[in-house]
Amino acid sequence: MPELLTFDAPEMAESFRVNAEKRTISGLAVPWGKVARSNFARWRFGRGSLRWASEYRVKLNKDHDRGKSFGHAVRLQTVDAGLDVSFKIAR
Repeated sequence: MPELLTFDAPEMAESFRVNAEKRTISGLAVPWGKVARSNFARWRFGRGSLRWASEYRVKLNKDHDRGKSFGHAVRLQTVDAGLDVSFKIAR
């Protein structure tokens, strides 16, 4: 069963941008300091707490299900508000 992670920040859903021609989705993926919930656990991410070996290895999955990847990161950038991302969507 996939693990869903939701933030107590409804404004996040409005921050994503879609470019259908370039097949990209961009926006604030993880806000710093906001509470996230997953089942019964609560999480809070601090600036600089997320690291990766290669942007390309960060996959975009449907409902966090690793078996349902449909894109990969092309930009992961730490900004004042949080982790700002761009993903390339597979054909």
